[in-house]
Amino acid sequence: MTRYDARREGSYLQARRNEAGEKAVIGRALRWKVAVGFIGAMLLTSALDFLSWRNKEAASKEADLIARSYAVMRTLDLTLAHIIDIETGARGFAATGKDQFLDPYTAGQASLAEDLNTLKQLTAGNADQRQWLGPLTEDVNASVALSHKM
Repeated sequence: MTRYDARREGSYLQARRNEAGEKAVIGRALRWKVAVGFIGAMLLTSALDFLSWRNKEAASKEADLIARSYAVMRTLDLTLAHIIDIETGARGFAATGKDQFLDPYTAGQASLAEDLNTLKQLTAGNADQRQWLGPLTEDVNASVALSHKM
């Protein structure tokens, strides 16, 4: 083997070593980038899961408030219907003197007390709704007292 061939072979081996070293460096850098990308994806997925859960909880609370508000409105409609029954029965009895008109009056009075208790329970957690319950109860009692006088 000549000196030139030895140099050539030595530079070839050196080149192979350099190439292997570069591949190792590139391999480590690639593994590091993949690991960082994977961790980033996991963090992003976890953050999105948390935000999704929080939005679901908020929507659930809103749905509960809406359902409670609709229950209050239905009970108010029933209360109004029972007040009308009381007034109609009292007027019918006052005009005719027939006891059959007292049936809606007595049924309305029994249901009215239940309606007011239901409204108190439904509005227990809502200060805005609770503030009008006192004046409503006073108006209902005044209407019943007026109907009772007939």
